Amino acid sequence: MNDAIRKANKGLLVSLSRVFQLMQVEFSRLVRADGLTPSQWDALAVLHTRGPQSVNGLIDLCLTSSGNIDVVLRNLVSKGLVTKAVDEHDARCRVIAITEAGSSYVQSAMPAHEETHEKLFGVLSLSEKKELRRLLKKITAKE
Repeated sequence: MNDAIRKANKGLLVSLSRVFQLMQVEFSRLVRADGLTPSQWDALAVLHTRGPQSVNGLIDLCLTSSGNIDVVLRNLVSKGLVTKAVDEHDARCRVIAITEAGSSYVQSAMPAHEETHEKLFGVLSLSEKKELRRLLKKITAKE
């Protein structure tokens, strides 16, 4: 690997890290104002858009760990935002579903989230956003 490639790789890592950090700060500020953690919001958003999920399905979709999802779900259940029930097809599994209160919360919070998305990504044109997404998918497809 030559110096130009090493330098380009390092520059990409730094840039992607800065973008991730900026997203984390903005996103955390937004959800914490409502008394939630980013992981709780992520679970609610997934359940709102995709419907009921198994615990393992939620772990995969939220990119979280089994240890973290237990805490996240316990807190969301206690707030009345999700329910946790035995899977009718497999009693060993649990199905997580968003409640009416959870859906109402997501719908009411969405405009502020969309404003934050625009604040972060508004500097890009639509074609630039599509190209960036395509390139990022290319990187993650290697997993």
